[in-house]
Amino acid sequence: MRWRSSAIAPAAFAESIAWVGSSSDDWFSPSSWFGYTRVPGANDLAAIDAQGPTIAAGRVAEIDELSIGITLDGSLSVEGGLKTSNTKLGNKDLVAGTLNFSGGDWSNKHDIFIGGVGIGEVSLTGSRGISGGNVYLGRGSGHGWLTLDNLSSFDNTGTTFVGGAVVIGRHSVGRATISG
Repeated sequence: MRWRSSAIAPAAFAESIAWVGSSSDDWFSPSSWFGYTRVPGANDLAAIDAQGPTIAAGRVAEIDELSIGITLDGSLSVEGGLKTSNTKLGNKDLVAGTLNFSGGDWSNKHDIFIGGVGIGEVSLTGSRGISGGNVYLGRGSGHGWLTLDNLSSFDNTGTTFVGGAVVIGRHSVGRATISG
């Protein structure tokens, strides 16, 4: 009789991985991400609360959720490609989350919150973006901006909400700008 052994690999769990690198560091530098010393992957949440990295031309980052400006101002520059499931920019009062594309491509599967309760901005310059969910520009007490130049496009299969619910003593602002 032969015995066989088998091992069951544990399921991959999503991790929340925070950016701790400098603004001149590359997204793909493992030492620039806190806790796990690895670059966030397709099942992870990438959190950026600082002037963040650049995804260089010819490179593509794929993550589950992107959160920029959670407790402190943060930014991300994309010259290559970015694939996300959900995106949240400006998640706290008076905190800014900025996502700048310059010649890059963005594919987002579900919802995008630009200025959830803080200040959110997405800028596409010579870039292309697509989203399969709703886009919220300024929600709750947030302020949100989506700006495209005449060489850019942004296609959304969901609904785009501009402005949000009024909160006593505050108001939300949403703006989409298309130049050219």
